[in-house]
Amino acid sequence: MLQLANFTPFEADRALLSDRDGNHIWVVVVKATFLMKEGGGLALHRDQEPVTTAPIYRGAPGRSSLLREAEVVAEHPGTDVIVNASALAPGGRPVSRLATGVRIADLTARVTVVGDRVWKRRFGRLAPSEPEPFVALPLCYERAFGGTSFGANGEAIAMAPHNPVGRGYCVDGEEMIGRPVPNMEHPQQPVLHPGPEGAVVGYGAVSPGWEPRRALAGTFDETWRRERLPLWPIDYDPRFQMCASPGLMSSAPLSGAERLELFNLTPEGSLAIDLPGICPVVITRIQFDKIRAQAQLDRVIVEPDRRVLLLVWRYSLNCGTQGRSVAKSIVDLPCGTWLSQ
Repeated sequence: MLQLANFTPFEADRALLSDRDGNHIWVVVVKATFLMKEGGGLALHRDQEPVTTAPIYRGAPGRSSLLREAEVVAEHPGTDVIVNASALAPGGRPVSRLATGVRIADLTARVTVVGDRVWKRRFGRLAPSEPEPFVALPLCYERAFGGTSFGANGEAIAMAPHNPVGRGYCVDGEEMIGRPVPNMEHPQQPVLHPGPEGAVVGYGAVSPGWEPRRALAGTFDETWRRERLPLWPIDYDPRFQMCASPGLMSSAPLSGAERLELFNLTPEGSLAIDLPGICPVVITRIQFDKIRAQAQLDRVIVEPDRRVLLLVWRYSLNCGTQGRSVAKSIVDLPCGTWLSQ
């Protein structure tokens, strides 16, 4: 019972979960790792990354940005596009400011990257110092607007709800003198002064405790504890499981054959890659039925610094109360699928 046979060259995993209404959901996840060739094109990577079953952070959980969100979920309405990258100056020539971007299908995100600066008092007010030139600068939410504001005694008094690990957020600007200015700016909203308001931009995954994602989890109050625990709240929104930044979140699943374009995130400057257009097939035996279905593309994860692209597909089957009746799922690729080695 609850077995999985994987006949693809990729990694796969499965689980029996519950949805908001307590139904048993049989979930099969397939994860493919590709090598991004110079100049474009993909090849099957010899090291296939396993399915992520729990969140992975850059550092301490809750005190650093999210690198991988759990991929075994009951629901995932659309496709997340997540890019963990560095801004790279064209030709390796130092710059103090650089425009970067990601485009796929009708999704577009842009970030202006500025060299290291600190807050200084100038003409009676706080302003950023002149930016230092850079050749490569990692793009993560630790370098975007956000952070935590501290009181006179060093205690945390407030934090940015959209990015508590960033920089530039404060209640009292005086505490920011000498501290770093965000490196990542919205193209139309440059960072000019510290304070409680600012645009959080980035290409990476958004942590579940950050807004606007956090609100989608629903209301965990006394009524929920009394009437719903351990199920999701009644106002739970399945979009909570999506973790891409707003500009890179597709409300409908992508096909997996789209063109991905990266700007100033690779040594090439501009890089265009066509996704492979493959889709795993899942065949499930439950009681006396055999169900065949295509998996849905949940995530496109791009890591140009490692020349790696990952695709994560998911298949979910609502089994009502008969989840334990699932005998086995078989994962395979459609006949004629070709993968470059």
